Amino acid sequence: MGLNNFTITKERALPIFILADTSGSMSGEKIQAVNKAISDMITTLRNVDDIRGVFKVSIVTFGGDEVVVQQLPTDVHTVQFSELTAVGRTPMGEAITKVTKLIEDREIVKSSDYLPTVVLLSDGYPTDYSGIKDASLEQYLEWGPIKLMHEGERSKKCMRVAMSVGAETDLTMLRAFLNNGTEPMMATDADDIAKLFKWVTMSTISRMSSVNPDDVKSFLKFDDVATVLSNQKLTIHFTGNDIVLLVAITALETIIMTALMKDYSVELNGETTPDGMVKGGFKLNRSS
Repeated sequence: MGLNNFTITKERALPIFILADTSGSMSGEKIQAVNKAISDMITTLRNVDDIRGVFKVSIVTFGGDEVVVQQLPTDVHTVQFSELTAVGRTPMGEAITKVTKLIEDREIVKSSDYLPTVVLLSDGYPTDYSGIKDASLEQYLEWGPIKLMHEGERSKKCMRVAMSVGAETDLTMLRAFLNNGTEPMMATDADDIAKLFKWVTMSTISRMSSVNPDDVKSFLKFDDVATVLSNQKLTIHFTGNDIVLLVAITALETIIMTALMKDYSVELNGETTPDGMVKGGFKLNRSS
């Protein structure tokens, strides 16, 4: 076989779009926490091995009177993150429209790429919504930017996550953005913002490590864990060689991370048996 018969197969990408509110109300501790959380996410994703492709990160901000694509989807190993600043109004609808168009553009998100993850983070109301104040879910679902995302060939299938920062967020708007049976994640301080981004990071890693990364519904488990952890204590054990152990840990990381955000402590244990097998497990204890 000649060299001309060989082709180079590029790794499939999993794009992550971070849609960040940078309006004036996000200034101070909030935007500082977001900057650190995004930086930590990028660092964590750079250090992940043995996955099915490559992570690409895109950051789109909305604040003042404009939406800025800070970074088109770029390999996490080469992406350059510049800290965000907060000022002005909240043109959230324009930002959702921009991200939808990026997802539908096959020059930006390739046909071979996995379905993107879109994280929308906000602490307020969309100032570019022309409808009535305190709009209902049904009214927001008919809003142009939301309809565009929900009806797009690829954007309607992507994994959507919404974060509410503080008590003034328009939760109805975030629910309309999600429209997937989940609720917005709630953050009240910098620690919460960090924890929520860690959950998104671990969930994204789990997707890329799974048999079918495009089965996004399997990874929208943030609220479902409350049912799993209905008892005071839960112990899970798994047995296998080191490869099986790695897969088991990856599959359970999302549950562990979510448990930490719901006031559970995690007690890890593990040992190697005489026949060379690795046994491991963890116990989740509800904090008193």
